[in-house]
Amino acid sequence: MVSRSGQTCELQSMGGRVVAIGRMIGDRVEVPENAYRIVVDKILEFHAELFGARGKTFGGIDVGSTVTWPKAFTNAI
Repeated sequence: MVSRSGQTCELQSMGGRVVAIGRMIGDRVEVPENAYRIVVDKILEFHAELFGARGKTFGGIDVGSTVTWPKAFTNAI
């Protein structure tokens, strides 16, 4: 497995919009196989819903927080 720890990435919504910019912490045991743990560096859409957290949005977290984000919606930049 290739480590992507520290890699800057875009977090996309299901509709394909970039909703935040962050850094991958890497693949971790407590994170599902199809997801990354991400440190959020910049929030672009505060009303975008967090994956796996029904009703919670980026507006409810701070820059520097970590989120779990699906690999299919994470683009390394």
